[in-house]
Amino acid sequence: MTILTHLLADHHRLRTLIARLEKSSGERRQQVLADLGHELAVHASLEEDLLYPLLERTPLKKKVRHAYEEHHLIDVQFDELLVLDSGDPVLGDKIHVLQEILTHHLDEEEEDVFPVVEKHLSQAGFAALDVDYLAHRETLEADFSAHPPKSCQAWAERRALKQR
Repeated sequence: MTILTHLLADHHRLRTLIARLEKSSGERRQQVLADLGHELAVHASLEEDLLYPLLERTPLKKKVRHAYEEHHLIDVQFDELLVLDSGDPVLGDKIHVLQEILTHHLDEEEEDVFPVVEKHLSQAGFAALDVDYLAHRETLEADFSAHPPKSCQAWAERRALKQR
């Protein structure tokens, strides 16, 4: 498996979770929301730590800056869900907007970014990124489990501080 295969599997999990979130309610919705937040935080970290820096030196530089901004929008929209009461009338609308932003972002990466990565990255480069992906995911999962963030934005801020 290559890093793109792993990222596509992440995308599939994200699409599944957001669809479940739209259909769920009550305690089940809270569990799906927690699972989605976990997956969003870890996936964005993997892309931002491994894939995006590599692409910043390519013709995809503008797409990468755009992707960082979409990650931020997704974090903000997700975090707004965390503070809403389960009976809030705007909850369904907020979930739907998150679904639209997330789906747009995933589609854009799959259609515009991943094919270019495949074309320009050597087999050796893929192999190295694959190993990095697996090791980094394991580290992120352990960090997330040991110190669960209160929000996606808190996770992003904590990561940014660690990178300095």
